[in-house]
Amino acid sequence: MEKIRARINHILGVRNLKGITKWLNPLLSAALPGAKSYLAFLVFITFLAVITSIFLQNQPLISEAPFFEADSISQTKIGRFFLLPWYRWDTVHYIAIARLGYGEYPYSSAWPPLYPFVIKVFSVFIKPTLLAALAGTGIATLLFFVLFYIYVRKTRVEDTAKRTLFWVIAFPTSFFLFAGYSESLFLVFAVAVLFAARSGRYLLAGLFAAFATMTRHQGVLLAIPIAIYAFQDYAHNPEKKISGLIMRLLPAAYPFVVFSLFAIYVKFGLRSYWPWETLEMFWGIRNAWPWVGIWNDLTGAIHFFLQGEGIIQFNWIFNPLICFIIMAVLVAGRRQLDLAENAYSWAIFFLFLSGINNIGHTVSFTRYMLSVFPVFILMAMRVKSRLARNIFLIIFLASAIFYIAIFRMGFFIG
Repeated sequence: MEKIRARINHILGVRNLKGITKWLNPLLSAALPGAKSYLAFLVFITFLAVITSIFLQNQPLISEAPFFEADSISQTKIGRFFLLPWYRWDTVHYIAIARLGYGEYPYSSAWPPLYPFVIKVFSVFIKPTLLAALAGTGIATLLFFVLFYIYVRKTRVEDTAKRTLFWVIAFPTSFFLFAGYSESLFLVFAVAVLFAARSGRYLLAGLFAAFATMTRHQGVLLAIPIAIYAFQDYAHNPEKKISGLIMRLLPAAYPFVVFSLFAIYVKFGLRSYWPWETLEMFWGIRNAWPWVGIWNDLTGAIHFFLQGEGIIQFNWIFNPLICFIIMAVLVAGRRQLDLAENAYSWAIFFLFLSGINNIGHTVSFTRYMLSVFPVFILMAMRVKSRLARNIFLIIFLASAIFYIAIFRMGFFIG
């Protein structure tokens, strides 16, 4: 037993309990502010969910995929009030993939496999499956808050790190970091990529980028910051050996390899369409010039507002509003992000800005903007006056109430 204890202490780099405490204290002190922000996030989202549920009636579930255990969830007041309203849209398909795999539905390849795998693992211990999905999301969100806080504190200052998490919580679609969606898991890997690549750990960054791509297809864009940091590292290396550059750049290819393998599996293993064909054929999503979707959102919202044809069209008002806010913040704070952070932010921004549905509107644009996480750093650094902060908070809070209300009512946030 003494040999085992000595071996564990040797691995941890400590000799006694005092050494363990000394080893853990820095880790806990770094993680605690992120964990506190996560608890504040849970309180905020729970408050919004309860308020909207009191005043709005949850609509029946509608989906092409099966609703596993939906009947049993709805039999109790707690399940009907707190769980069932989160059984919406992408969550339904993630759970269906976790339960049935990809073979049942030809359109399922629109969702990569890692988050359904997380749901499947958690469902071994947690029932119903919807609760397992929310638990997986919750742990991923906690990790994101902690890791993002550490990243910002290390690259900026502690006060900026705390304000950064505040703006994450306040963002209109932050409730998707609570719902059974893959955003939180993707953000964990995305922050980890920047953290690792910035530290010169390119192999680790490539692995994180591969996991991000297995979570959401836009993970391939994480190759950009890896490549930028690799080139910058090479440029400052006095040896400047081409072999060193190749070894640094090689991990940037990992996300493309992962995406290609998944696409090949879908095409030839499942004998289905390529994933990008699935998006267009089954979900009506295609690419257009970046201004097309936002312009159609704005003109469509004005038209429906003047005609008085329904409140749901306010969805199209908030999209261009959030779009212009993010653009303004990224432009104003371009010197406060490094080249890799800037390149990643603009690449993700324009990727989703150029995606439109079959009637020419943007697709889940405000939700996807969670992936442009460096913008929260800029908001923490630049939004300092009370007037500017209050204006942003009013816009964000109004948008958040509207979004979570229509989501729980069963409407798709386009």
